[in-house]
Order: sequence, then C-alpha cells, then structure tokens
Amino acid sequence: MAGFSIAVDVQDMETAVEFLGSLSGRQLRDLATMAGVELVKISRAAFNDRSDPVDGSKWVVSGRRRSGGATLRDTSRLMRSVKARVEGRGDVLVGSHLEYARIHQLGGQAGPRDRRVTIPRRRYLGHEKAWPRRFLGVSEVRRLFGR
Repeated sequence: MAGFSIAVDVQDMETAVEFLGSLSGRQLRDLATMAGVELVKISRAAFNDRSDPVDGSKWVVSGRRRSGGATLRDTSRLMRSVKARVEGRGDVLVGSHLEYARIHQLGGQAGPRDRRVTIPRRRYLGHEKAWPRRFLGVSEVRRLFGR
C-alpha cells in the first residue's frame, strides 16, 4: 500500500503465543483476516469519533472545518480507503493507498515551499495496547478455532 500503513504480525502477540502456536497456516490467515476486519472498524470509529484510536485523545479541529463540519471527513475518501490485506501465514497490513494518508497519520509540513502549512497528527490507524489480548480472548474468536 502506497500511502501509509501499519503492520500487525499476529504471531508476535505475546499474550497468544500458545494459542497461535497450535493453529495451522490456514487458521492463522483466518485469524489475521478477522483481525484486519476489526482494525478497519477501529479506524472507522476514529473518523466517526474524531479521536486517536491508540490513546483516545481528540483530534485537533481542522482550521477549514471550524464552522461545524467533521475533520478529515469532507469527502470521507480517506476513511473509505482504509483496507486490510493478509500476507504470509498471519501478517495483516492495514492502511490507505492515498498519497495524503501519511501526513494525516503522522502530521508534519505539507504544501509548496512558499505556502507550507503544518498538519497536526490525526492518527486514524492503530489500536490501544490491550486490544490484541482482548481480541484473542473474545469467545467468538476462540469458538471459531475450537478453543
């Protein structure tokens, strides 16, 4: 994905080493697919709540949008572009292909040299620290894998 993405390797989740070690390659891919769906939902919630999915802090309101519109939602193109893709035996990549995705995720300087503006970080990808443990502990996830 060109714009910006975050990779989550489900095999590296410390709280689930035993559980993951017992899964076949197919099951790991299925689990990664489920995780990708949930991570995209978390991202969409960040856009709807206008808040950081990692720490819950509210986004800085856009200067153009102070009149009442939603920050990063003029067209909702960025929100709709967030997708998940599974690679290998259990890697899920979540991100956007859009050119401007990175600047909104990380913040920084944008625009031509004579008209540079500072874009504040408005993180829309990621999850809180406890999410992997909570996700793998959900009864529906365990039930799908006979646990």
